[in-house]
Amino acid sequence: MVKNAPALEIEDFGFCGYDYRVDIKGNKTFGYLSHDPQDNNQDMWMFCYGSTTEEAAISDSVWYEGYTLDELKEELEFELTNFYIGYGINDCEYEL
Repeated sequence: MVKNAPALEIEDFGFCGYDYRVDIKGNKTFGYLSHDPQDNNQDMWMFCYGSTTEEAAISDSVWYEGYTLDELKEELEFELTNFYIGYGINDCEYEL
């Protein structure tokens, strides 16, 4: 079980080439998502980290393939939680 794990909210955005804005619940914008539906039903997603579209545009993008939006939200929360744990942010830790 994870204690004090960050929760994300994904909202429609549709601006500057991004389809969604990803916010850390109760905090700030975490990044932006672009969705590229594929013919083979393996949707491609591009995540760009940044609190503004300008920051996101210059960040290294991370590609995810074959996720639904809900699955991608869970994956991003997992990765953010591991980052928080690694750097001791917000007292985020694993609870056994």
